[in-house]
Amino acid sequence: HLQRRQLDATDGRLIIALSNMTHRHYRTLDRVPASAIRQVYNGVDIDRFSPVRCAALRSGQRASWGVADDETVFLLVAHNFALKGVRELIAAFANVAREDEYVRLVIAGKDRPGRYREQAHRLGCGDRVQFVGAIADSLAAYAGADAYIHPTYYDPCSLTVLEALACGLPVITTEFNGAGELLTPGREGFVIPAPWSLAELTDGMCRLTDVETRQAMSTAACKLAADHSLDRNCQQFLAVLTEAAQRRQNSLRRAA
Repeated sequence: HLQRRQLDATDGRLIIALSNMTHRHYRTLDRVPASAIRQVYNGVDIDRFSPVRCAALRSGQRASWGVADDETVFLLVAHNFALKGVRELIAAFANVAREDEYVRLVIAGKDRPGRYREQAHRLGCGDRVQFVGAIADSLAAYAGADAYIHPTYYDPCSLTVLEALACGLPVITTEFNGAGELLTPGREGFVIPAPWSLAELTDGMCRLTDVETRQAMSTAACKLAADHSLDRNCQQFLAVLTEAAQRRQNSLRRAA
């Protein structure tokens, strides 16, 4: 009932969609008219999240994880492990780990890791999957990683994906993530059809073990993030709020 009230655009209000995906969901699932929807992607603080700031933190963070310089570290930051596809991520990582002994998976977040840790051990990669719990500063985690993997079941527009891109990390995510719309597959990373697309997820991770591939994608990732800066996001939101205020003012005039 509350959601219906929030999305009721009959009074002239505007609804902000964080991606084309959520724009489509508002129209098809919530029956919001397209004329009442404005689409604005999330923005990222490119001053805080940057390769330069990561470089200063990288060696210390990797040392705290016990990671060697020649290991490829895949990272996921999430607090809902089921929703973000941790089970599927571990299954794919196990495939990668069978072929490459210099890979590590780091999962940060406050969810309970018990069954996922058991899964990793059952698949033979338990010694290379680390659950580091909730982290105070995600920047340090990005700094210690080489690629960011986000096989989510649903995200309107994942901010962690934008943060990782801004830090120069190649990204793998799913078509169920609005932020995935921003990526050009093969340029800044890969977009797989679904969390359960294990062959595609495994292949993408294997390709990201190559240093030259990551370096090329890193440059493209930073450029993409710069196109979706927090400053630009604020300007877009301000434009929508200004339009909404004008619509409200016009409505009051008509009512008078």
